[in-house]
Amino acid sequence: MLWFSGRVAAGAGLATPTVTRGLYESRARVVMLCSMNVLVWFRHDLRITDHPALALGASMGRVLPLHVVVPGDWQRPEASARQWGFVAECLAGLQAGMAALGAPLVLRCGDPVEVIGRMLRQYDIGLVLSQPGDGSATDRAVDQRLAAYLAQTGIQWQQMPEPGVAGDALVEGDLPAPRVLTPVAGVAPGVVPAARALGLAADPCPHRQTGGRDNALTLLAGGALRLAGGSGLSPWLAQGVLGPSDLAALAEAPLLQAGIARRAACRRQMRAGPGLDLAARAALPGDGAHLTAFAAGETGLPRVDAGLRALRATGRLPASERALLAGVALHLLALDWRRVGEVLARLSVDHDPAILWPQMQAAATAAPPDPLRLPEQGLAGLRRWLPELAPVPDACLLAPWRWSGAARLLGRRYPEPLIDPLSARRDWRARRPAAAAPGAPVRGGGSHSRLDRLLVWPDRASRTPAGGGQLCLDL
Repeated sequence: MLWFSGRVAAGAGLATPTVTRGLYESRARVVMLCSMNVLVWFRHDLRITDHPALALGASMGRVLPLHVVVPGDWQRPEASARQWGFVAECLAGLQAGMAALGAPLVLRCGDPVEVIGRMLRQYDIGLVLSQPGDGSATDRAVDQRLAAYLAQTGIQWQQMPEPGVAGDALVEGDLPAPRVLTPVAGVAPGVVPAARALGLAADPCPHRQTGGRDNALTLLAGGALRLAGGSGLSPWLAQGVLGPSDLAALAEAPLLQAGIARRAACRRQMRAGPGLDLAARAALPGDGAHLTAFAAGETGLPRVDAGLRALRATGRLPASERALLAGVALHLLALDWRRVGEVLARLSVDHDPAILWPQMQAAATAAPPDPLRLPEQGLAGLRRWLPELAPVPDACLLAPWRWSGAARLLGRRYPEPLIDPLSARRDWRARRPAAAAPGAPVRGGGSHSRLDRLLVWPDRASRTPAGGGQLCLDL
């Protein structure tokens, strides 16, 4: 007998079960279920603490913790080996942490519905528990197929509410993290696949952050919010490695709340609505020379090129610089926002589709930034990532074509600019009234940072900054 109830979203065919209050109020009833085999499906929540599905499963019986690596997901144009490298490190850390509790994380490759179906048949699973997906079209399709399959088998699937933000406060899960797990016997844990096994091309990122919970906690202990260029936590938050209880003890926790709330709001919006249906690549305009130069960091615009080279080498970028890349590419280089989003996603270790794509849509309605404006961090970053501009004086570094020695440099050691920024901005202003907005942006509550007001909120004049903390995507 199960104490769960479920409902089906109108028109979607997707089961969205809810937990009855009795599970939290009556431990005696839970004891009655201790002989059950429970499959806990880890999705974008690679942690043990603040994980309601794992906590509930541990209290109900034997646990089979499962993560399914979907090779097709890593063949999408926005996926990259640098992202998988970080995820693989997080999975290895979670597998070790789960093993210490008595039930190693089971890793399988393939279609989630097929893998879960095999697990149900082989190990007499009586219940499937999980946290919600990230809201992407891929996750929604999997949810619908799995709900239909489980409806035929009569096995209940429980999607637990996400811990995170209640009102304006960080909150932990309703149930404490398990101290010990009773595993389902006879399940081989499996291994973390290599990038090559997923068909991912080599993707050097020499200064990429290293995944895993221990590294995230080290960053927190060192005062993450004091880092220049963002919190640095976004890759771990995108993969759900950190939970609210990890952040609540920080003195800077109030600055983190808005970021957690933003991510949760974006994912809820994508799960609740039709989502963003990206056009097939064949239906988009050809790459063209401008997109190729943009992706390579060879536009001839130093701020753009330095930002792309930094993103390529580190996998992350400060909020203001990533905003500049998006704005220049969309408005001044006249590139398709979906293609630009794919480039930024591939280079970003902290890519989260629920955040990036709504922001890219909204970026198309914002005014283009000025690539000739002095960056907040000064010129040191440009000097670091553009060594070929070493002979250019500071006064001309943002526009080297204005330097008297430009003829010896441009077109030789450094490319000539693809556009004249001043003319491009004038052209944008001239054609702006006829431009159509590509879609409605995601909305949510709370206070937001400067970049949110630029990329996400068209009514940005009514919003106020959130102090200085940036979280997801460091945007």
